[in-house]
Amino acid sequence: MMQRHTTDTKKKSKKKIILIIVLSLIFIWTVCFCTDWYCMKNNNNPVFVVYKDWYFDGGTIVYYGVGYKWIKYHRIPSSSIGYSSPFCDGIALKPWFADDFAGFECE
Repeated sequence: MMQRHTTDTKKKSKKKIILIIVLSLIFIWTVCFCTDWYCMKNNNNPVFVVYKDWYFDGGTIVYYGVGYKWIKYHRIPSSSIGYSSPFCDGIALKPWFADDFAGFECE
């Protein structure tokens, strides 16, 4: 009887430790994501970047975070009609596996 009680206690404490670790990782990821979001919103570079990539289309930069990517568009439009600037600018948030230019209109 005593043996079973200690086994149940060990299982509960193991589950509790795993839950604490998972919740801590989610919290840390959320803090990193929100910090990067705030930086990009204020036109600064994100802080928690794993990898950075450039496109030679006028200056588009892709910042890869953990599970997401920020894309800072700075492209030369295909036609300059209706644009006061020679570049199309914009910011987008996408998952890693998404196409960088899907949904960004710069005609």
